[in-house]
Amino acid sequence: DLSADAPQKAKKDLEKAWLHWHQLVFEYGHIFGAASAEQWRDKVRARREQLREERTRKRGEEMRLPPGKIWFEAVGEWKEVPPNAVCPAGLEYRFDMQTGRNFARLC
Repeated sequence: DLSADAPQKAKKDLEKAWLHWHQLVFEYGHIFGAASAEQWRDKVRARREQLREERTRKRGEEMRLPPGKIWFEAVGEWKEVPPNAVCPAGLEYRFDMQTGRNFARLC
């Protein structure tokens, strides 16, 4: 389990490991079938998102954020930043001018 205050480098390394894992699952799909690989990937993805949400909630409580504010935990790929989010320093940001939405990722 990665702590909420882990260094950005550790988070980036974890994201690289996650991408490598996706490649392994791709090869697994060639050997054992795509349906089996996708079920495995979905199960792990759901658990990973659950852990991320728990870390986000815990970090928000530790920081004593005001009501209505949430902690944003970035990943290696672009992720939409909710309007009520508090973002850590050191992220790369992108603004979609057509939709008015903000995105961030680890840089």
